Amino acid sequence: MPVSLGTSQPAQALKSGAAKLWILLIGVNHYQEETLPSLQYPAPDTEGLAQALSEATQAFPSKELSIYHDFAEQPPTANAVRQRLAAVTHAAQSQDTVLVYFSGHGIFDEETQEVVLCLSDTQRDALHSTGLALQDLLQALNQSLARQQLLWLDACHSGGLGQRRNQKGDQKGSQRRHPGKSKGGASKSGPKSKDAIALTPDPTPQMVEVLRQRAAQGQGFYAMLSCDQTQQSWEFPELGHGVFTYFLMRGLRGEAADAQGLIDADSLYKYVYHQTLRYIDKANQQIRLVNRQKKSGRKGENETELHTEYSLQTPKRIVEGMGEMVLGMRPLKVSAQPHRRALIIDGLRGYQTTLALSKVLQDLGQYSIDYWPQPGQTWDTVKTAIQACLNPTPAGDSSLRPTVLLYLRGRLEQSPEGEAWLVLGEGVRIYRSWLRQVLRQARETQQLIVLDCPEANHPETGSAETTGTTALQAWIDDLQIEGDRGQCIMAAASLMTQPEQFAKALLKTLSDANRHMGLPVAAWIAQLQLQLAGTPLAQASQDILPLSWLSGTQGVIEVVPSQVGIQASGRSQALDLGVCPYMGLRAFGLEQSQYFYGRESLTQQIIEGLRHRESLAVVGASGSGKSSVLQAGVLAQLYQGKQIPGSEQWWIRVVRPGTAPIKTLAQQLVDPGTERERSYQALQIEGLLYQGGDGFVQWLRSRPEPVVVLVIDQFEELFTLAPESERQPFLDLLFEALHYASDRFKLVLALRADFVPNSLTYPALADLLQNHSVLVPPRLTPEACREAILNPAEQVGLQIEPGLVELLLQEVEQTAGELPLLEFVLEKLWENRQDGKLTLAAYQQLGGLRGALERQAQAVYDSLGTRAQDCARWIFLALTQLGEGTEDTRRRVLRSDLVVAKYPRSLVDETLHVLTAAKLVVIRADETPPFGYSRGPNDSDDNDSGDNDSDDSDSGKNAAEDPSERPPLLRPTEPTVEVVHESLIRHWSTLRWWLEENRTRLQLQRQLSQLAADWQSQEQPDFLLTGVRLADAEKLYINYTDELPEVVQRFIEAGITARQQRQQAEKRRLRRAQLTAAAIGLLGVVSLGLGGVAYRQNVRAQLQNIAALNASSEALLASHQSLDALQQGIQSGQQIEQFSWVQKQIAGPQRWSNLRLQTAGTLEQALRFGREINRLERHSQAANAVQFSADGQRLVSASNDGSVIVWRRDGSVLTQLKLAGEGVRATDVRLIVGETETAEANLLIATSEGNVELWRVSREQGRQEQEEQGQRENQSELKSTLSSHTDWVTSVAVSPDGQVLASASRDRTVRLWKRDGTLIKTLSGHTGWVNRVRFSPDGTTLASASEDGTIRLWKRDGTLLKTLDVNKGQGEPADTPVRITDVAFSPNGQSLAATRSNGSFGLWSLATGVLQYQISQAKTDAPTAQNRLTAVAFSPDGTTLAVAGADAQVQLWRASDGLKLDPLRGHAGEITALSFSPDGELASSSTDGTLRLWQLRSPSPLADLGIHSVAVSPTTTAPYLVATADFEGDVTLWEQQSNSEEAAAVLRTLSGHQGAVEAVAFNPAGTHLASAGSDNQVILWRAADGTRLASATGHGGDRGDRITSVAFSHDGKRLATGGADKTVRLWSVVGDRLTLLSTLSGHTDEVTSVSVHPLRPLQLSGSYDKTVRLWQIPTDAPPAGKPLSTKATLVQTLSEPNEAVSAVQFSPQGDRIAAASWDSQLYVWQLQGQSPQLRTTLGGHDGGVSALTFSHDGQTLVSGSANGTVQLWNLQTGQRLKQLFGDAGTVNALALSADAQLLVSGAKQGGLGLWTMQLPALITEGCDRLGSYLHTNPTLAPESQTLCEG
Repeated sequence: MPVSLGTSQPAQALKSGAAKLWILLIGVNHYQEETLPSLQYPAPDTEGLAQALSEATQAFPSKELSIYHDFAEQPPTANAVRQRLAAVTHAAQSQDTVLVYFSGHGIFDEETQEVVLCLSDTQRDALHSTGLALQDLLQALNQSLARQQLLWLDACHSGGLGQRRNQKGDQKGSQRRHPGKSKGGASKSGPKSKDAIALTPDPTPQMVEVLRQRAAQGQGFYAMLSCDQTQQSWEFPELGHGVFTYFLMRGLRGEAADAQGLIDADSLYKYVYHQTLRYIDKANQQIRLVNRQKKSGRKGENETELHTEYSLQTPKRIVEGMGEMVLGMRPLKVSAQPHRRALIIDGLRGYQTTLALSKVLQDLGQYSIDYWPQPGQTWDTVKTAIQACLNPTPAGDSSLRPTVLLYLRGRLEQSPEGEAWLVLGEGVRIYRSWLRQVLRQARETQQLIVLDCPEANHPETGSAETTGTTALQAWIDDLQIEGDRGQCIMAAASLMTQPEQFAKALLKTLSDANRHMGLPVAAWIAQLQLQLAGTPLAQASQDILPLSWLSGTQGVIEVVPSQVGIQASGRSQALDLGVCPYMGLRAFGLEQSQYFYGRESLTQQIIEGLRHRESLAVVGASGSGKSSVLQAGVLAQLYQGKQIPGSEQWWIRVVRPGTAPIKTLAQQLVDPGTERERSYQALQIEGLLYQGGDGFVQWLRSRPEPVVVLVIDQFEELFTLAPESERQPFLDLLFEALHYASDRFKLVLALRADFVPNSLTYPALADLLQNHSVLVPPRLTPEACREAILNPAEQVGLQIEPGLVELLLQEVEQTAGELPLLEFVLEKLWENRQDGKLTLAAYQQLGGLRGALERQAQAVYDSLGTRAQDCARWIFLALTQLGEGTEDTRRRVLRSDLVVAKYPRSLVDETLHVLTAAKLVVIRADETPPFGYSRGPNDSDDNDSGDNDSDDSDSGKNAAEDPSERPPLLRPTEPTVEVVHESLIRHWSTLRWWLEENRTRLQLQRQLSQLAADWQSQEQPDFLLTGVRLADAEKLYINYTDELPEVVQRFIEAGITARQQRQQAEKRRLRRAQLTAAAIGLLGVVSLGLGGVAYRQNVRAQLQNIAALNASSEALLASHQSLDALQQGIQSGQQIEQFSWVQKQIAGPQRWSNLRLQTAGTLEQALRFGREINRLERHSQAANAVQFSADGQRLVSASNDGSVIVWRRDGSVLTQLKLAGEGVRATDVRLIVGETETAEANLLIATSEGNVELWRVSREQGRQEQEEQGQRENQSELKSTLSSHTDWVTSVAVSPDGQVLASASRDRTVRLWKRDGTLIKTLSGHTGWVNRVRFSPDGTTLASASEDGTIRLWKRDGTLLKTLDVNKGQGEPADTPVRITDVAFSPNGQSLAATRSNGSFGLWSLATGVLQYQISQAKTDAPTAQNRLTAVAFSPDGTTLAVAGADAQVQLWRASDGLKLDPLRGHAGEITALSFSPDGELASSSTDGTLRLWQLRSPSPLADLGIHSVAVSPTTTAPYLVATADFEGDVTLWEQQSNSEEAAAVLRTLSGHQGAVEAVAFNPAGTHLASAGSDNQVILWRAADGTRLASATGHGGDRGDRITSVAFSHDGKRLATGGADKTVRLWSVVGDRLTLLSTLSGHTDEVTSVSVHPLRPLQLSGSYDKTVRLWQIPTDAPPAGKPLSTKATLVQTLSEPNEAVSAVQFSPQGDRIAAASWDSQLYVWQLQGQSPQLRTTLGGHDGGVSALTFSHDGQTLVSGSANGTVQLWNLQTGQRLKQLFGDAGTVNALALSADAQLLVSGAKQGGLGLWTMQLPALITEGCDRLGSYLHTNPTLAPESQTLCEG
């Protein structure tokens, strides 16, 4: 629609329709009369004018346009034109306007003295009848009623029709060429004969006279001629029109409009007049410049072929008394100059002038701009862009010749052979020969080529005798195009000290151009010469700059076209260059440095660090922008040399370590050059790096550059991708170079902050991080962030709504470490910009800062087909490095590694194409030469000559070579693939879900890949898997064969084969043994000798087998495979118990006894620590859910494989069903059981299809009926499907009364259903996935847990009760909530427990909503995948809380106060669900595909005791009587009758001490008990009834009066005590009396332990003074009334211990002395007479040895340690028989029953420990526990299933 019409009355009449506009347009190109030459442009002029008039008169509802020309529907014949003219003049009314236009030949008829306008059928001999006489035309107009009449005539010509011209317009015989054509010129075919054409006078004077006469007759007539008298009307091919009509069209399109938008006849005339004059003047300027070039004589130009300038053409108006005559209105949108395209290529780094130049060219020059490079573009496609620019696709008026501007900024180079090229970014070469060919092929364009080569004057560029100016002149001479085609070439070589001087001169002259006047190229060159005159650049070149060439004289090459009227059109202020200045998730590089803002101070800090130091570490969180700061900030400044003088000459490389850091470094050290040069370098560097740091230093010293800078980006790859074998040598290489070449070498590391702990284990690296590091803040300041948003937009001409900026600043302020998300959102906003503006509406549509990435990734994934989606999932999982205590991060893999059997190459490539186009992943090809390259003369890629398609003989010098012929370091490396940024891993919830459910499998698979690679390189059997690891690998092999690489498959297959071979060998061995035994029987006595040998060998083999089974059991228990450990232990126990007396004798009684003790200890450990009682293995994929039925007799589970299984309590399968649909997963399930066990039950199943399915499960059948899988499946039936959710259903729940069903979904809703499937209500409010939904025990409340970090409590009718914001007050950022993964109500319904994704859980009071406590199980608070908790459940009595998660273990806690209890370990993958049975048994499901049942250990009163000392009654058979001395001052007597520690019962408690009881001991007969304490009392008790018999005191001194130890003599008549007073005291025990016999002094510190020899009067004491003392003691009590005997004497002091002695003891036989020391050693002396000789020292404890005791036979020593372990030793060999675990703290005391069947330990923290060594009882208990597992697990071998039968 037009703009304002103003207040003109004629305009109002036309707009309202009251007046009509009549238009008659006539144009004639071709004439039937041979003597009338054909013309080229009248028909296009007429058509173009018609279009312009149509645009200008859009607002006129009443108009009629008649067009007559050669290509119109109506031909311009005399009859047709006359009839239409008569019709128009007759129909026009007084208020109407009539416009007549004619373009063609006009002839002056000398006979009639009239001017005739020639039509297509005009005949020279009948002009009046076949032509249109001007007088007749005027008469017809005069007879019309229309008061406004316009006549436009373009019928002028030069010299008459008879003047012959050649096709180029040259007059015959002329010595000067004329560039243009005029109306009236010869036809293309030329005249038939020379004499056929008669000369005619110029008709212009007569036309002017006739028109003046008509104008004088009255007002309302306005005539306009294309030229005045004696002039001619010019045509220009680049305009596609005659110049007069061309500007008529421009004026009508708005450039002639006034301020109100009106276009009247007079303003149009003035516009056409001045524009025509101006254009011809510009054309003459161009001709003069071309002629000067010819006069200069370059390239053999002949001065005699100079061009003639154009004569003036001034349009003529004829009007008398004319008022305002409105012709139209300016359209709202004024068309920009058509067919103008510019390609700006900046091949150098870090300069902003080219962006400013682009904006000026777009604004003033009216060019459509393509800028290179843009973020995400690769330089290998720049040639295609050049070709597209020079050959634009025709659009609009195809008669116009396009104008293209190509600006090339790069570095000139030339080979010794003379081949020249221009080096752009990434070393891409534009060969001169190739560019010449492309320019010549672009035949229909005006070309403006600008070569800006700042380094062409650099002494290293080109040969020594070739200056930059000479080289550029060679380019200009070679690229010239001769002829009339318009071409301008300009070039200059700025000095390195002022590399932007030429570019700034271009920008200055263009910016100063007058928008209305325009700027032709000739004037531009002149202005540039003035701008550059006298500058150092001009002085250095000694030539007029810029160097230029101009050709083509048929028209004007306009750099800035005249834009009259454009400014008034309301042109948008936005100058959108189409360049995205934001990097999205990609890092800023050198080529994007002009868009990098907000980090100036940090950049300066790093540069200052490099100025003064040789090494620097740049440390920051993921997403903080380390890579961008280094590349776009620091390196860009270094390359410019502005911050550090001379840094522009430094050699700089950027390296990422990858999987082979040394190889990667070697590739980066190769300088670009010819293949021969690079091959030589590669061999040298490879050899040097093999020498280690010395070789690297040698290479550094050989460099010509003053400094070498190595930037190692993504340094954490050294820990995530590189093996240790590569890591240490790489670090040694770097730090040796820093040490020996610090004057030439600088090292910069970019490291993620969460990998700093990994780095600190390397001393040199730790020193660098601690002393020379720069921290990159995770967020920008508000002002810096504003700059990062606004300044890049300003660079490329974008506008940003102010409200959008403020909103972005607000969201970024609340978000730490999310700068990549800001860049991503800005990139998406740019893609959705409107008229060059980033809008708030687009931002809101994207979903805000955090929602944009999620939506983009999900939309791309959803757009894929099913197979491509699976492949995308596979790709993203492969590209994620699983964190180990850190967040998951990116992982670089070879593209070929993504190709497996399930995902062939074609599918992978197709999927990668989509993902890379969406900028979710990046593919990096061969990076040789590297990204950061030096400035040497051969610094480019020879493979990119790009000239093989050229027809010129001097192009294509470098033929492609076979890559296999290159050195290994230079062969093209295979492309790698990686996720674009870690933000995608953190913020795309679908990917997080994939990682959660596949983490365990991926970890195993990658471990196997590494092991397979090692095995492949060695092919050694030792590398093959065995045991549990092979079993896990075999399961992976079975379920995921088509996703495993071939080498991994072969590796697992080799392990399976080796296992089969071992099994076959074992069978053969057993078979041989059986045959041997049979042979012995048959041979009888004759073969007794030979058979005895074989029999002994068989016994030894059995002993070895039992030892192997024990070792296997221990290993399995250590790896938390308790059922397998128990199975091996039982098998070992059964075998050793089956030994006959003969076999024991052959084995050796002591050896058999030791092995039996080992076996008992192994089995006891398996029973003590193995809480797993069954393992259910039927699912082939991850098990997502498990639930006990209300009666506890059944379980139900759901799996990713789509199966749902109902189990009996013993693990047998009751029913199994499979969901319909490929890939459908069962995500949760609930079992609704009938009133009786045999009644019908229902299953409520959640699926990944977004449905909830209700199945009927038939009554339980006999087990024989269920043996077949098909029968089990037929026992179930789908009753109904509840379809309402729009995404995965994650959880289902059933109210306690079974009447209300609830479902939760990823669609962020909870839905309530009736049991018949009717939807009750949809509960909305969560802003993230709803992960879990649970009913309270009374069914009145529903809890839902969500990813948004909240728990919502609802009434049963759907009313929201309250919202618990779990993140509130916990310190987590508001926009990154920690997810709630599971919730559970306490059995009494008063509390609610919830688990979180950061590894913490909490307990809330439902009455108050107050958090009772919160506990974190994670090492860090970050919500990493390793920390995540996923499941929580209360025990039936509410006392225990079970919590489980990604660490594959169930951690038990005391619910009342959060006290940590025992963990349950065994799963191999993340635990997904927990469920308690009514009697307290726990079931867990896991991503390892199994369900496990656990028996929780009941809280034992034994564990809460603080024990100082223990003793076992000398009774040799059960029941055993155990005495304990505790810290509370009591002595407790216990009776233990079975192997279960819970069966120990308190017989009585003996009270009497006033402080802690520190020692207790039975007399040899077991009748009396002595206790000693910190109260300085020794008390004697009767063991049978606990009667206190006697007490005594006596110890005392400066160290206190504590009695620390007590011991009876072998006959029970004496008692020895040791005290803190450094003495040992001997007491006589007579009846109920204690009498002091003697005091033994000599220790210099507290006495810790005493022992009395079993046979002789010897006393043993140990002390903190690090000694053991042997005493001779008195044998008799003193006579009555006599003083105490002092006969006790010191026999020997044993000082071998290095620390305090904690315990001493004589062996029961009295031949050995043992001492335990805090130096972690056991010392054993052989006692011969009274001279102890040190026999052995036993070292095996990790902490100090705190307790010891002998076995009854003296052959076994038992020791306890500060680390809670108990060890059993064979004293004959010094071999450790067994290590027992159990006590939580220091083992204070040990005691062993006389029959060695019960071991008792005491500890302050672990309480009382009872270790049963009764092997038959242990075997029985083990079989009881394993019964269900052995009978129901189908994966067990037959021999294992029958292990416990009988």
